[in-house]
Amino acid sequence: MMTLTVTPREVMQLAWSLARAERAFSFVQDWTPGPTYGRQRRASLVEKRALFANALRRAWTQVKSLVARRRAAVAAETRTPAAIRAELEALENRDTLGPEGRARISELLAALPYAEEKAAQNDAKRELIEAEGGRIVTVTFTKADGLERVMKIQPSALRSRVKGEAASPSAQQAAATRKARHPHLFNAWDVEKGGPRSINLGTISRIASRGTVRTYA
Repeated sequence: MMTLTVTPREVMQLAWSLARAERAFSFVQDWTPGPTYGRQRRASLVEKRALFANALRRAWTQVKSLVARRRAAVAAETRTPAAIRAELEALENRDTLGPEGRARISELLAALPYAEEKAAQNDAKRELIEAEGGRIVTVTFTKADGLERVMKIQPSALRSRVKGEAASPSAQQAAATRKARHPHLFNAWDVEKGGPRSINLGTISRIASRGTVRTYA
């Protein structure tokens, strides 16, 4: 699971790494008038403190950017591009936004590219699995509890076990609503358990069928 926070210790470690990467943290040129003018010498404690202070500011900037990207990626995991655009439009049509509204718009704009990329990848996974029809497909994914699961599914088998158009209008409407609200979920027939299962396409890391294996980051 992606971590959305960074500890002060991690910030300090990054700052030290940035500081030590600077040559001036160890040696500097002495431009003080006198016999040592222009010569290389070891950096003084005061100079090291000044350089570390600058490195610490850079570390905080990098960390804030990293956390913002992580939050945008997590937000995109469970929201569709259409939902994000709808909220953006609603916010932009307000008469007044205020600091919270502007901050929310920034978050949504950051999340939108992630959501679009994730939706495209999910569509590709869905098409790949559905193309196998009645063949057995082995998928590796992460469950909601964070544990990895390997499941053998038969893409077309579920269709013969649900009513589809023979279902009542209310049942058909409920199925359509679920599909619209949760486009990242793939309903499949678990061959070994003998029952229907919902798989989060976004968490699938491996798809294997007919000797071909595709992996996803």
